[in-house]
Amino acid sequence: MSDFYYAITYLIDFLMEWLWIFLPLALIQWGLFIAALISLLRKDAPRSEKITWFLLIFFVNTIGPILYFLIASGKIGEEAERRKREEDERSRKY
Repeated sequence: MSDFYYAITYLIDFLMEWLWIFLPLALIQWGLFIAALISLLRKDAPRSEKITWFLLIFFVNTIGPILYFLIASGKIGEEAERRKREEDERSRKY
């Protein structure tokens, strides 16, 4: 038999052996991706901000959705928005 056959057989055996690890991780990644996109579409934000978050979510795979939920949707995002509003109010006074 050819080397190609042995290589493919080895690859299939390897993937089947590690499927119990790869499959849950892939499902978690896709779940985070879809949840982040749905949340982003429902969010009332400027178009440029949505495009930026979409690019981050899409190109940075697992870390992108996690960052989105931590920064844009979570407490960190609320705290940053509060600070920005306070700075805007202070700058308008002068």
